[in-house]
Amino acid sequence: MRKQIILCIALCLICLAACGRQETDEEIGERIAGKIYVYEKEGTGGGEFTIYLGEDGVYTYEESPLSSYIGRGSWTVEDGFLILTEDEDRGREEGFANRFRVEEEELVYLDGQSSNFLYIDADDGDRFRETPLEEIQVPVLAVMTEEELIREIIDQEHFYDLLLSDDSVSEHTRFVYGFRKKCKALDELLKRENAAEAVLSAIQSCNEAISSAELERDGLKSILDYLLDAEKESLELAGVENRMTDAAAGKTDTVGAEEKELIRRITADEHFSELLAGEHAWEQRWAVYWFGKNCEELEELLKREDAAQIVLSAIQERNCEILAHETDSAELEKIRCERDGLRYILDYLLLPEK
Repeated sequence: MRKQIILCIALCLICLAACGRQETDEEIGERIAGKIYVYEKEGTGGGEFTIYLGEDGVYTYEESPLSSYIGRGSWTVEDGFLILTEDEDRGREEGFANRFRVEEEELVYLDGQSSNFLYIDADDGDRFRETPLEEIQVPVLAVMTEEELIREIIDQEHFYDLLLSDDSVSEHTRFVYGFRKKCKALDELLKRENAAEAVLSAIQSCNEAISSAELERDGLKSILDYLLDAEKESLELAGVENRMTDAAAGKTDTVGAEEKELIRRITADEHFSELLAGEHAWEQRWAVYWFGKNCEELEELLKREDAAQIVLSAIQERNCEILAHETDSAELEKIRCERDGLRYILDYLLLPEK
């Protein structure tokens, strides 16, 4: 009997200790990661104001579906408080951050320790409640797949403005930049590590149903041109940031040594530079066609089912090399020429009519 009493007392003490134990920062982080929180008040223009805490430590917030701005940065938990630190390239000053007290299913805003948001001035004690995705009235772009984002982009009323640009890559880049400022789904897609691969796949799907999707294909090709322009910052347009991160550079390892050697032999061919002579898309495509007749390696590549993916990877690899050069040089110009010639080959590969 005495042993049973002692055991009961011990169990009670253990339960009391467990109830009184506070969550660690790591435990809080694991609990809130991947969750969406909705502001208890209305967002800009009456829509929902959502905060998404990505499992990768990156957060996004949308103050309204009517706003073109998406807040983005890194989130951490320190001493039991959630801290959202805005990326500096979002036009905010260094140290711009918002802090919250983390409760069971809510985030409580701490005004005195925060910088606040872009359009909405949250008050101290305002709450953001954890909300399942299916209960949210507007799409949360950060949790959409690349395929869903592309469908959202195509459905935008300004998507076909991309077709007004001429055949030059610089015009495509400018038009896509302008469309980006109107389309949050495109802004989100351009930040994804696999954006180029997703757009390439969508273009190939359009090619399979070209009679009904030709306009979609051509608009998406403009976006792919934008994604494969390592020097889009040279346009000196505020807010255009480089996508070519270390992670993107590492993706070139997915192509085998045999494929890399095939690309090397193509770019080393004495006639390769002739691909750059044409000013218009039709001239560039004819140049690729005739080059293929004289270059066994290119003819071999064009027959492969994964040719577009191989060329895409080679373009991205050269973009990384371009960004690694701090000053202009003959070697840099050579890499640029290889990149541009490969882009014309990719354009040719994406023509169902070839």
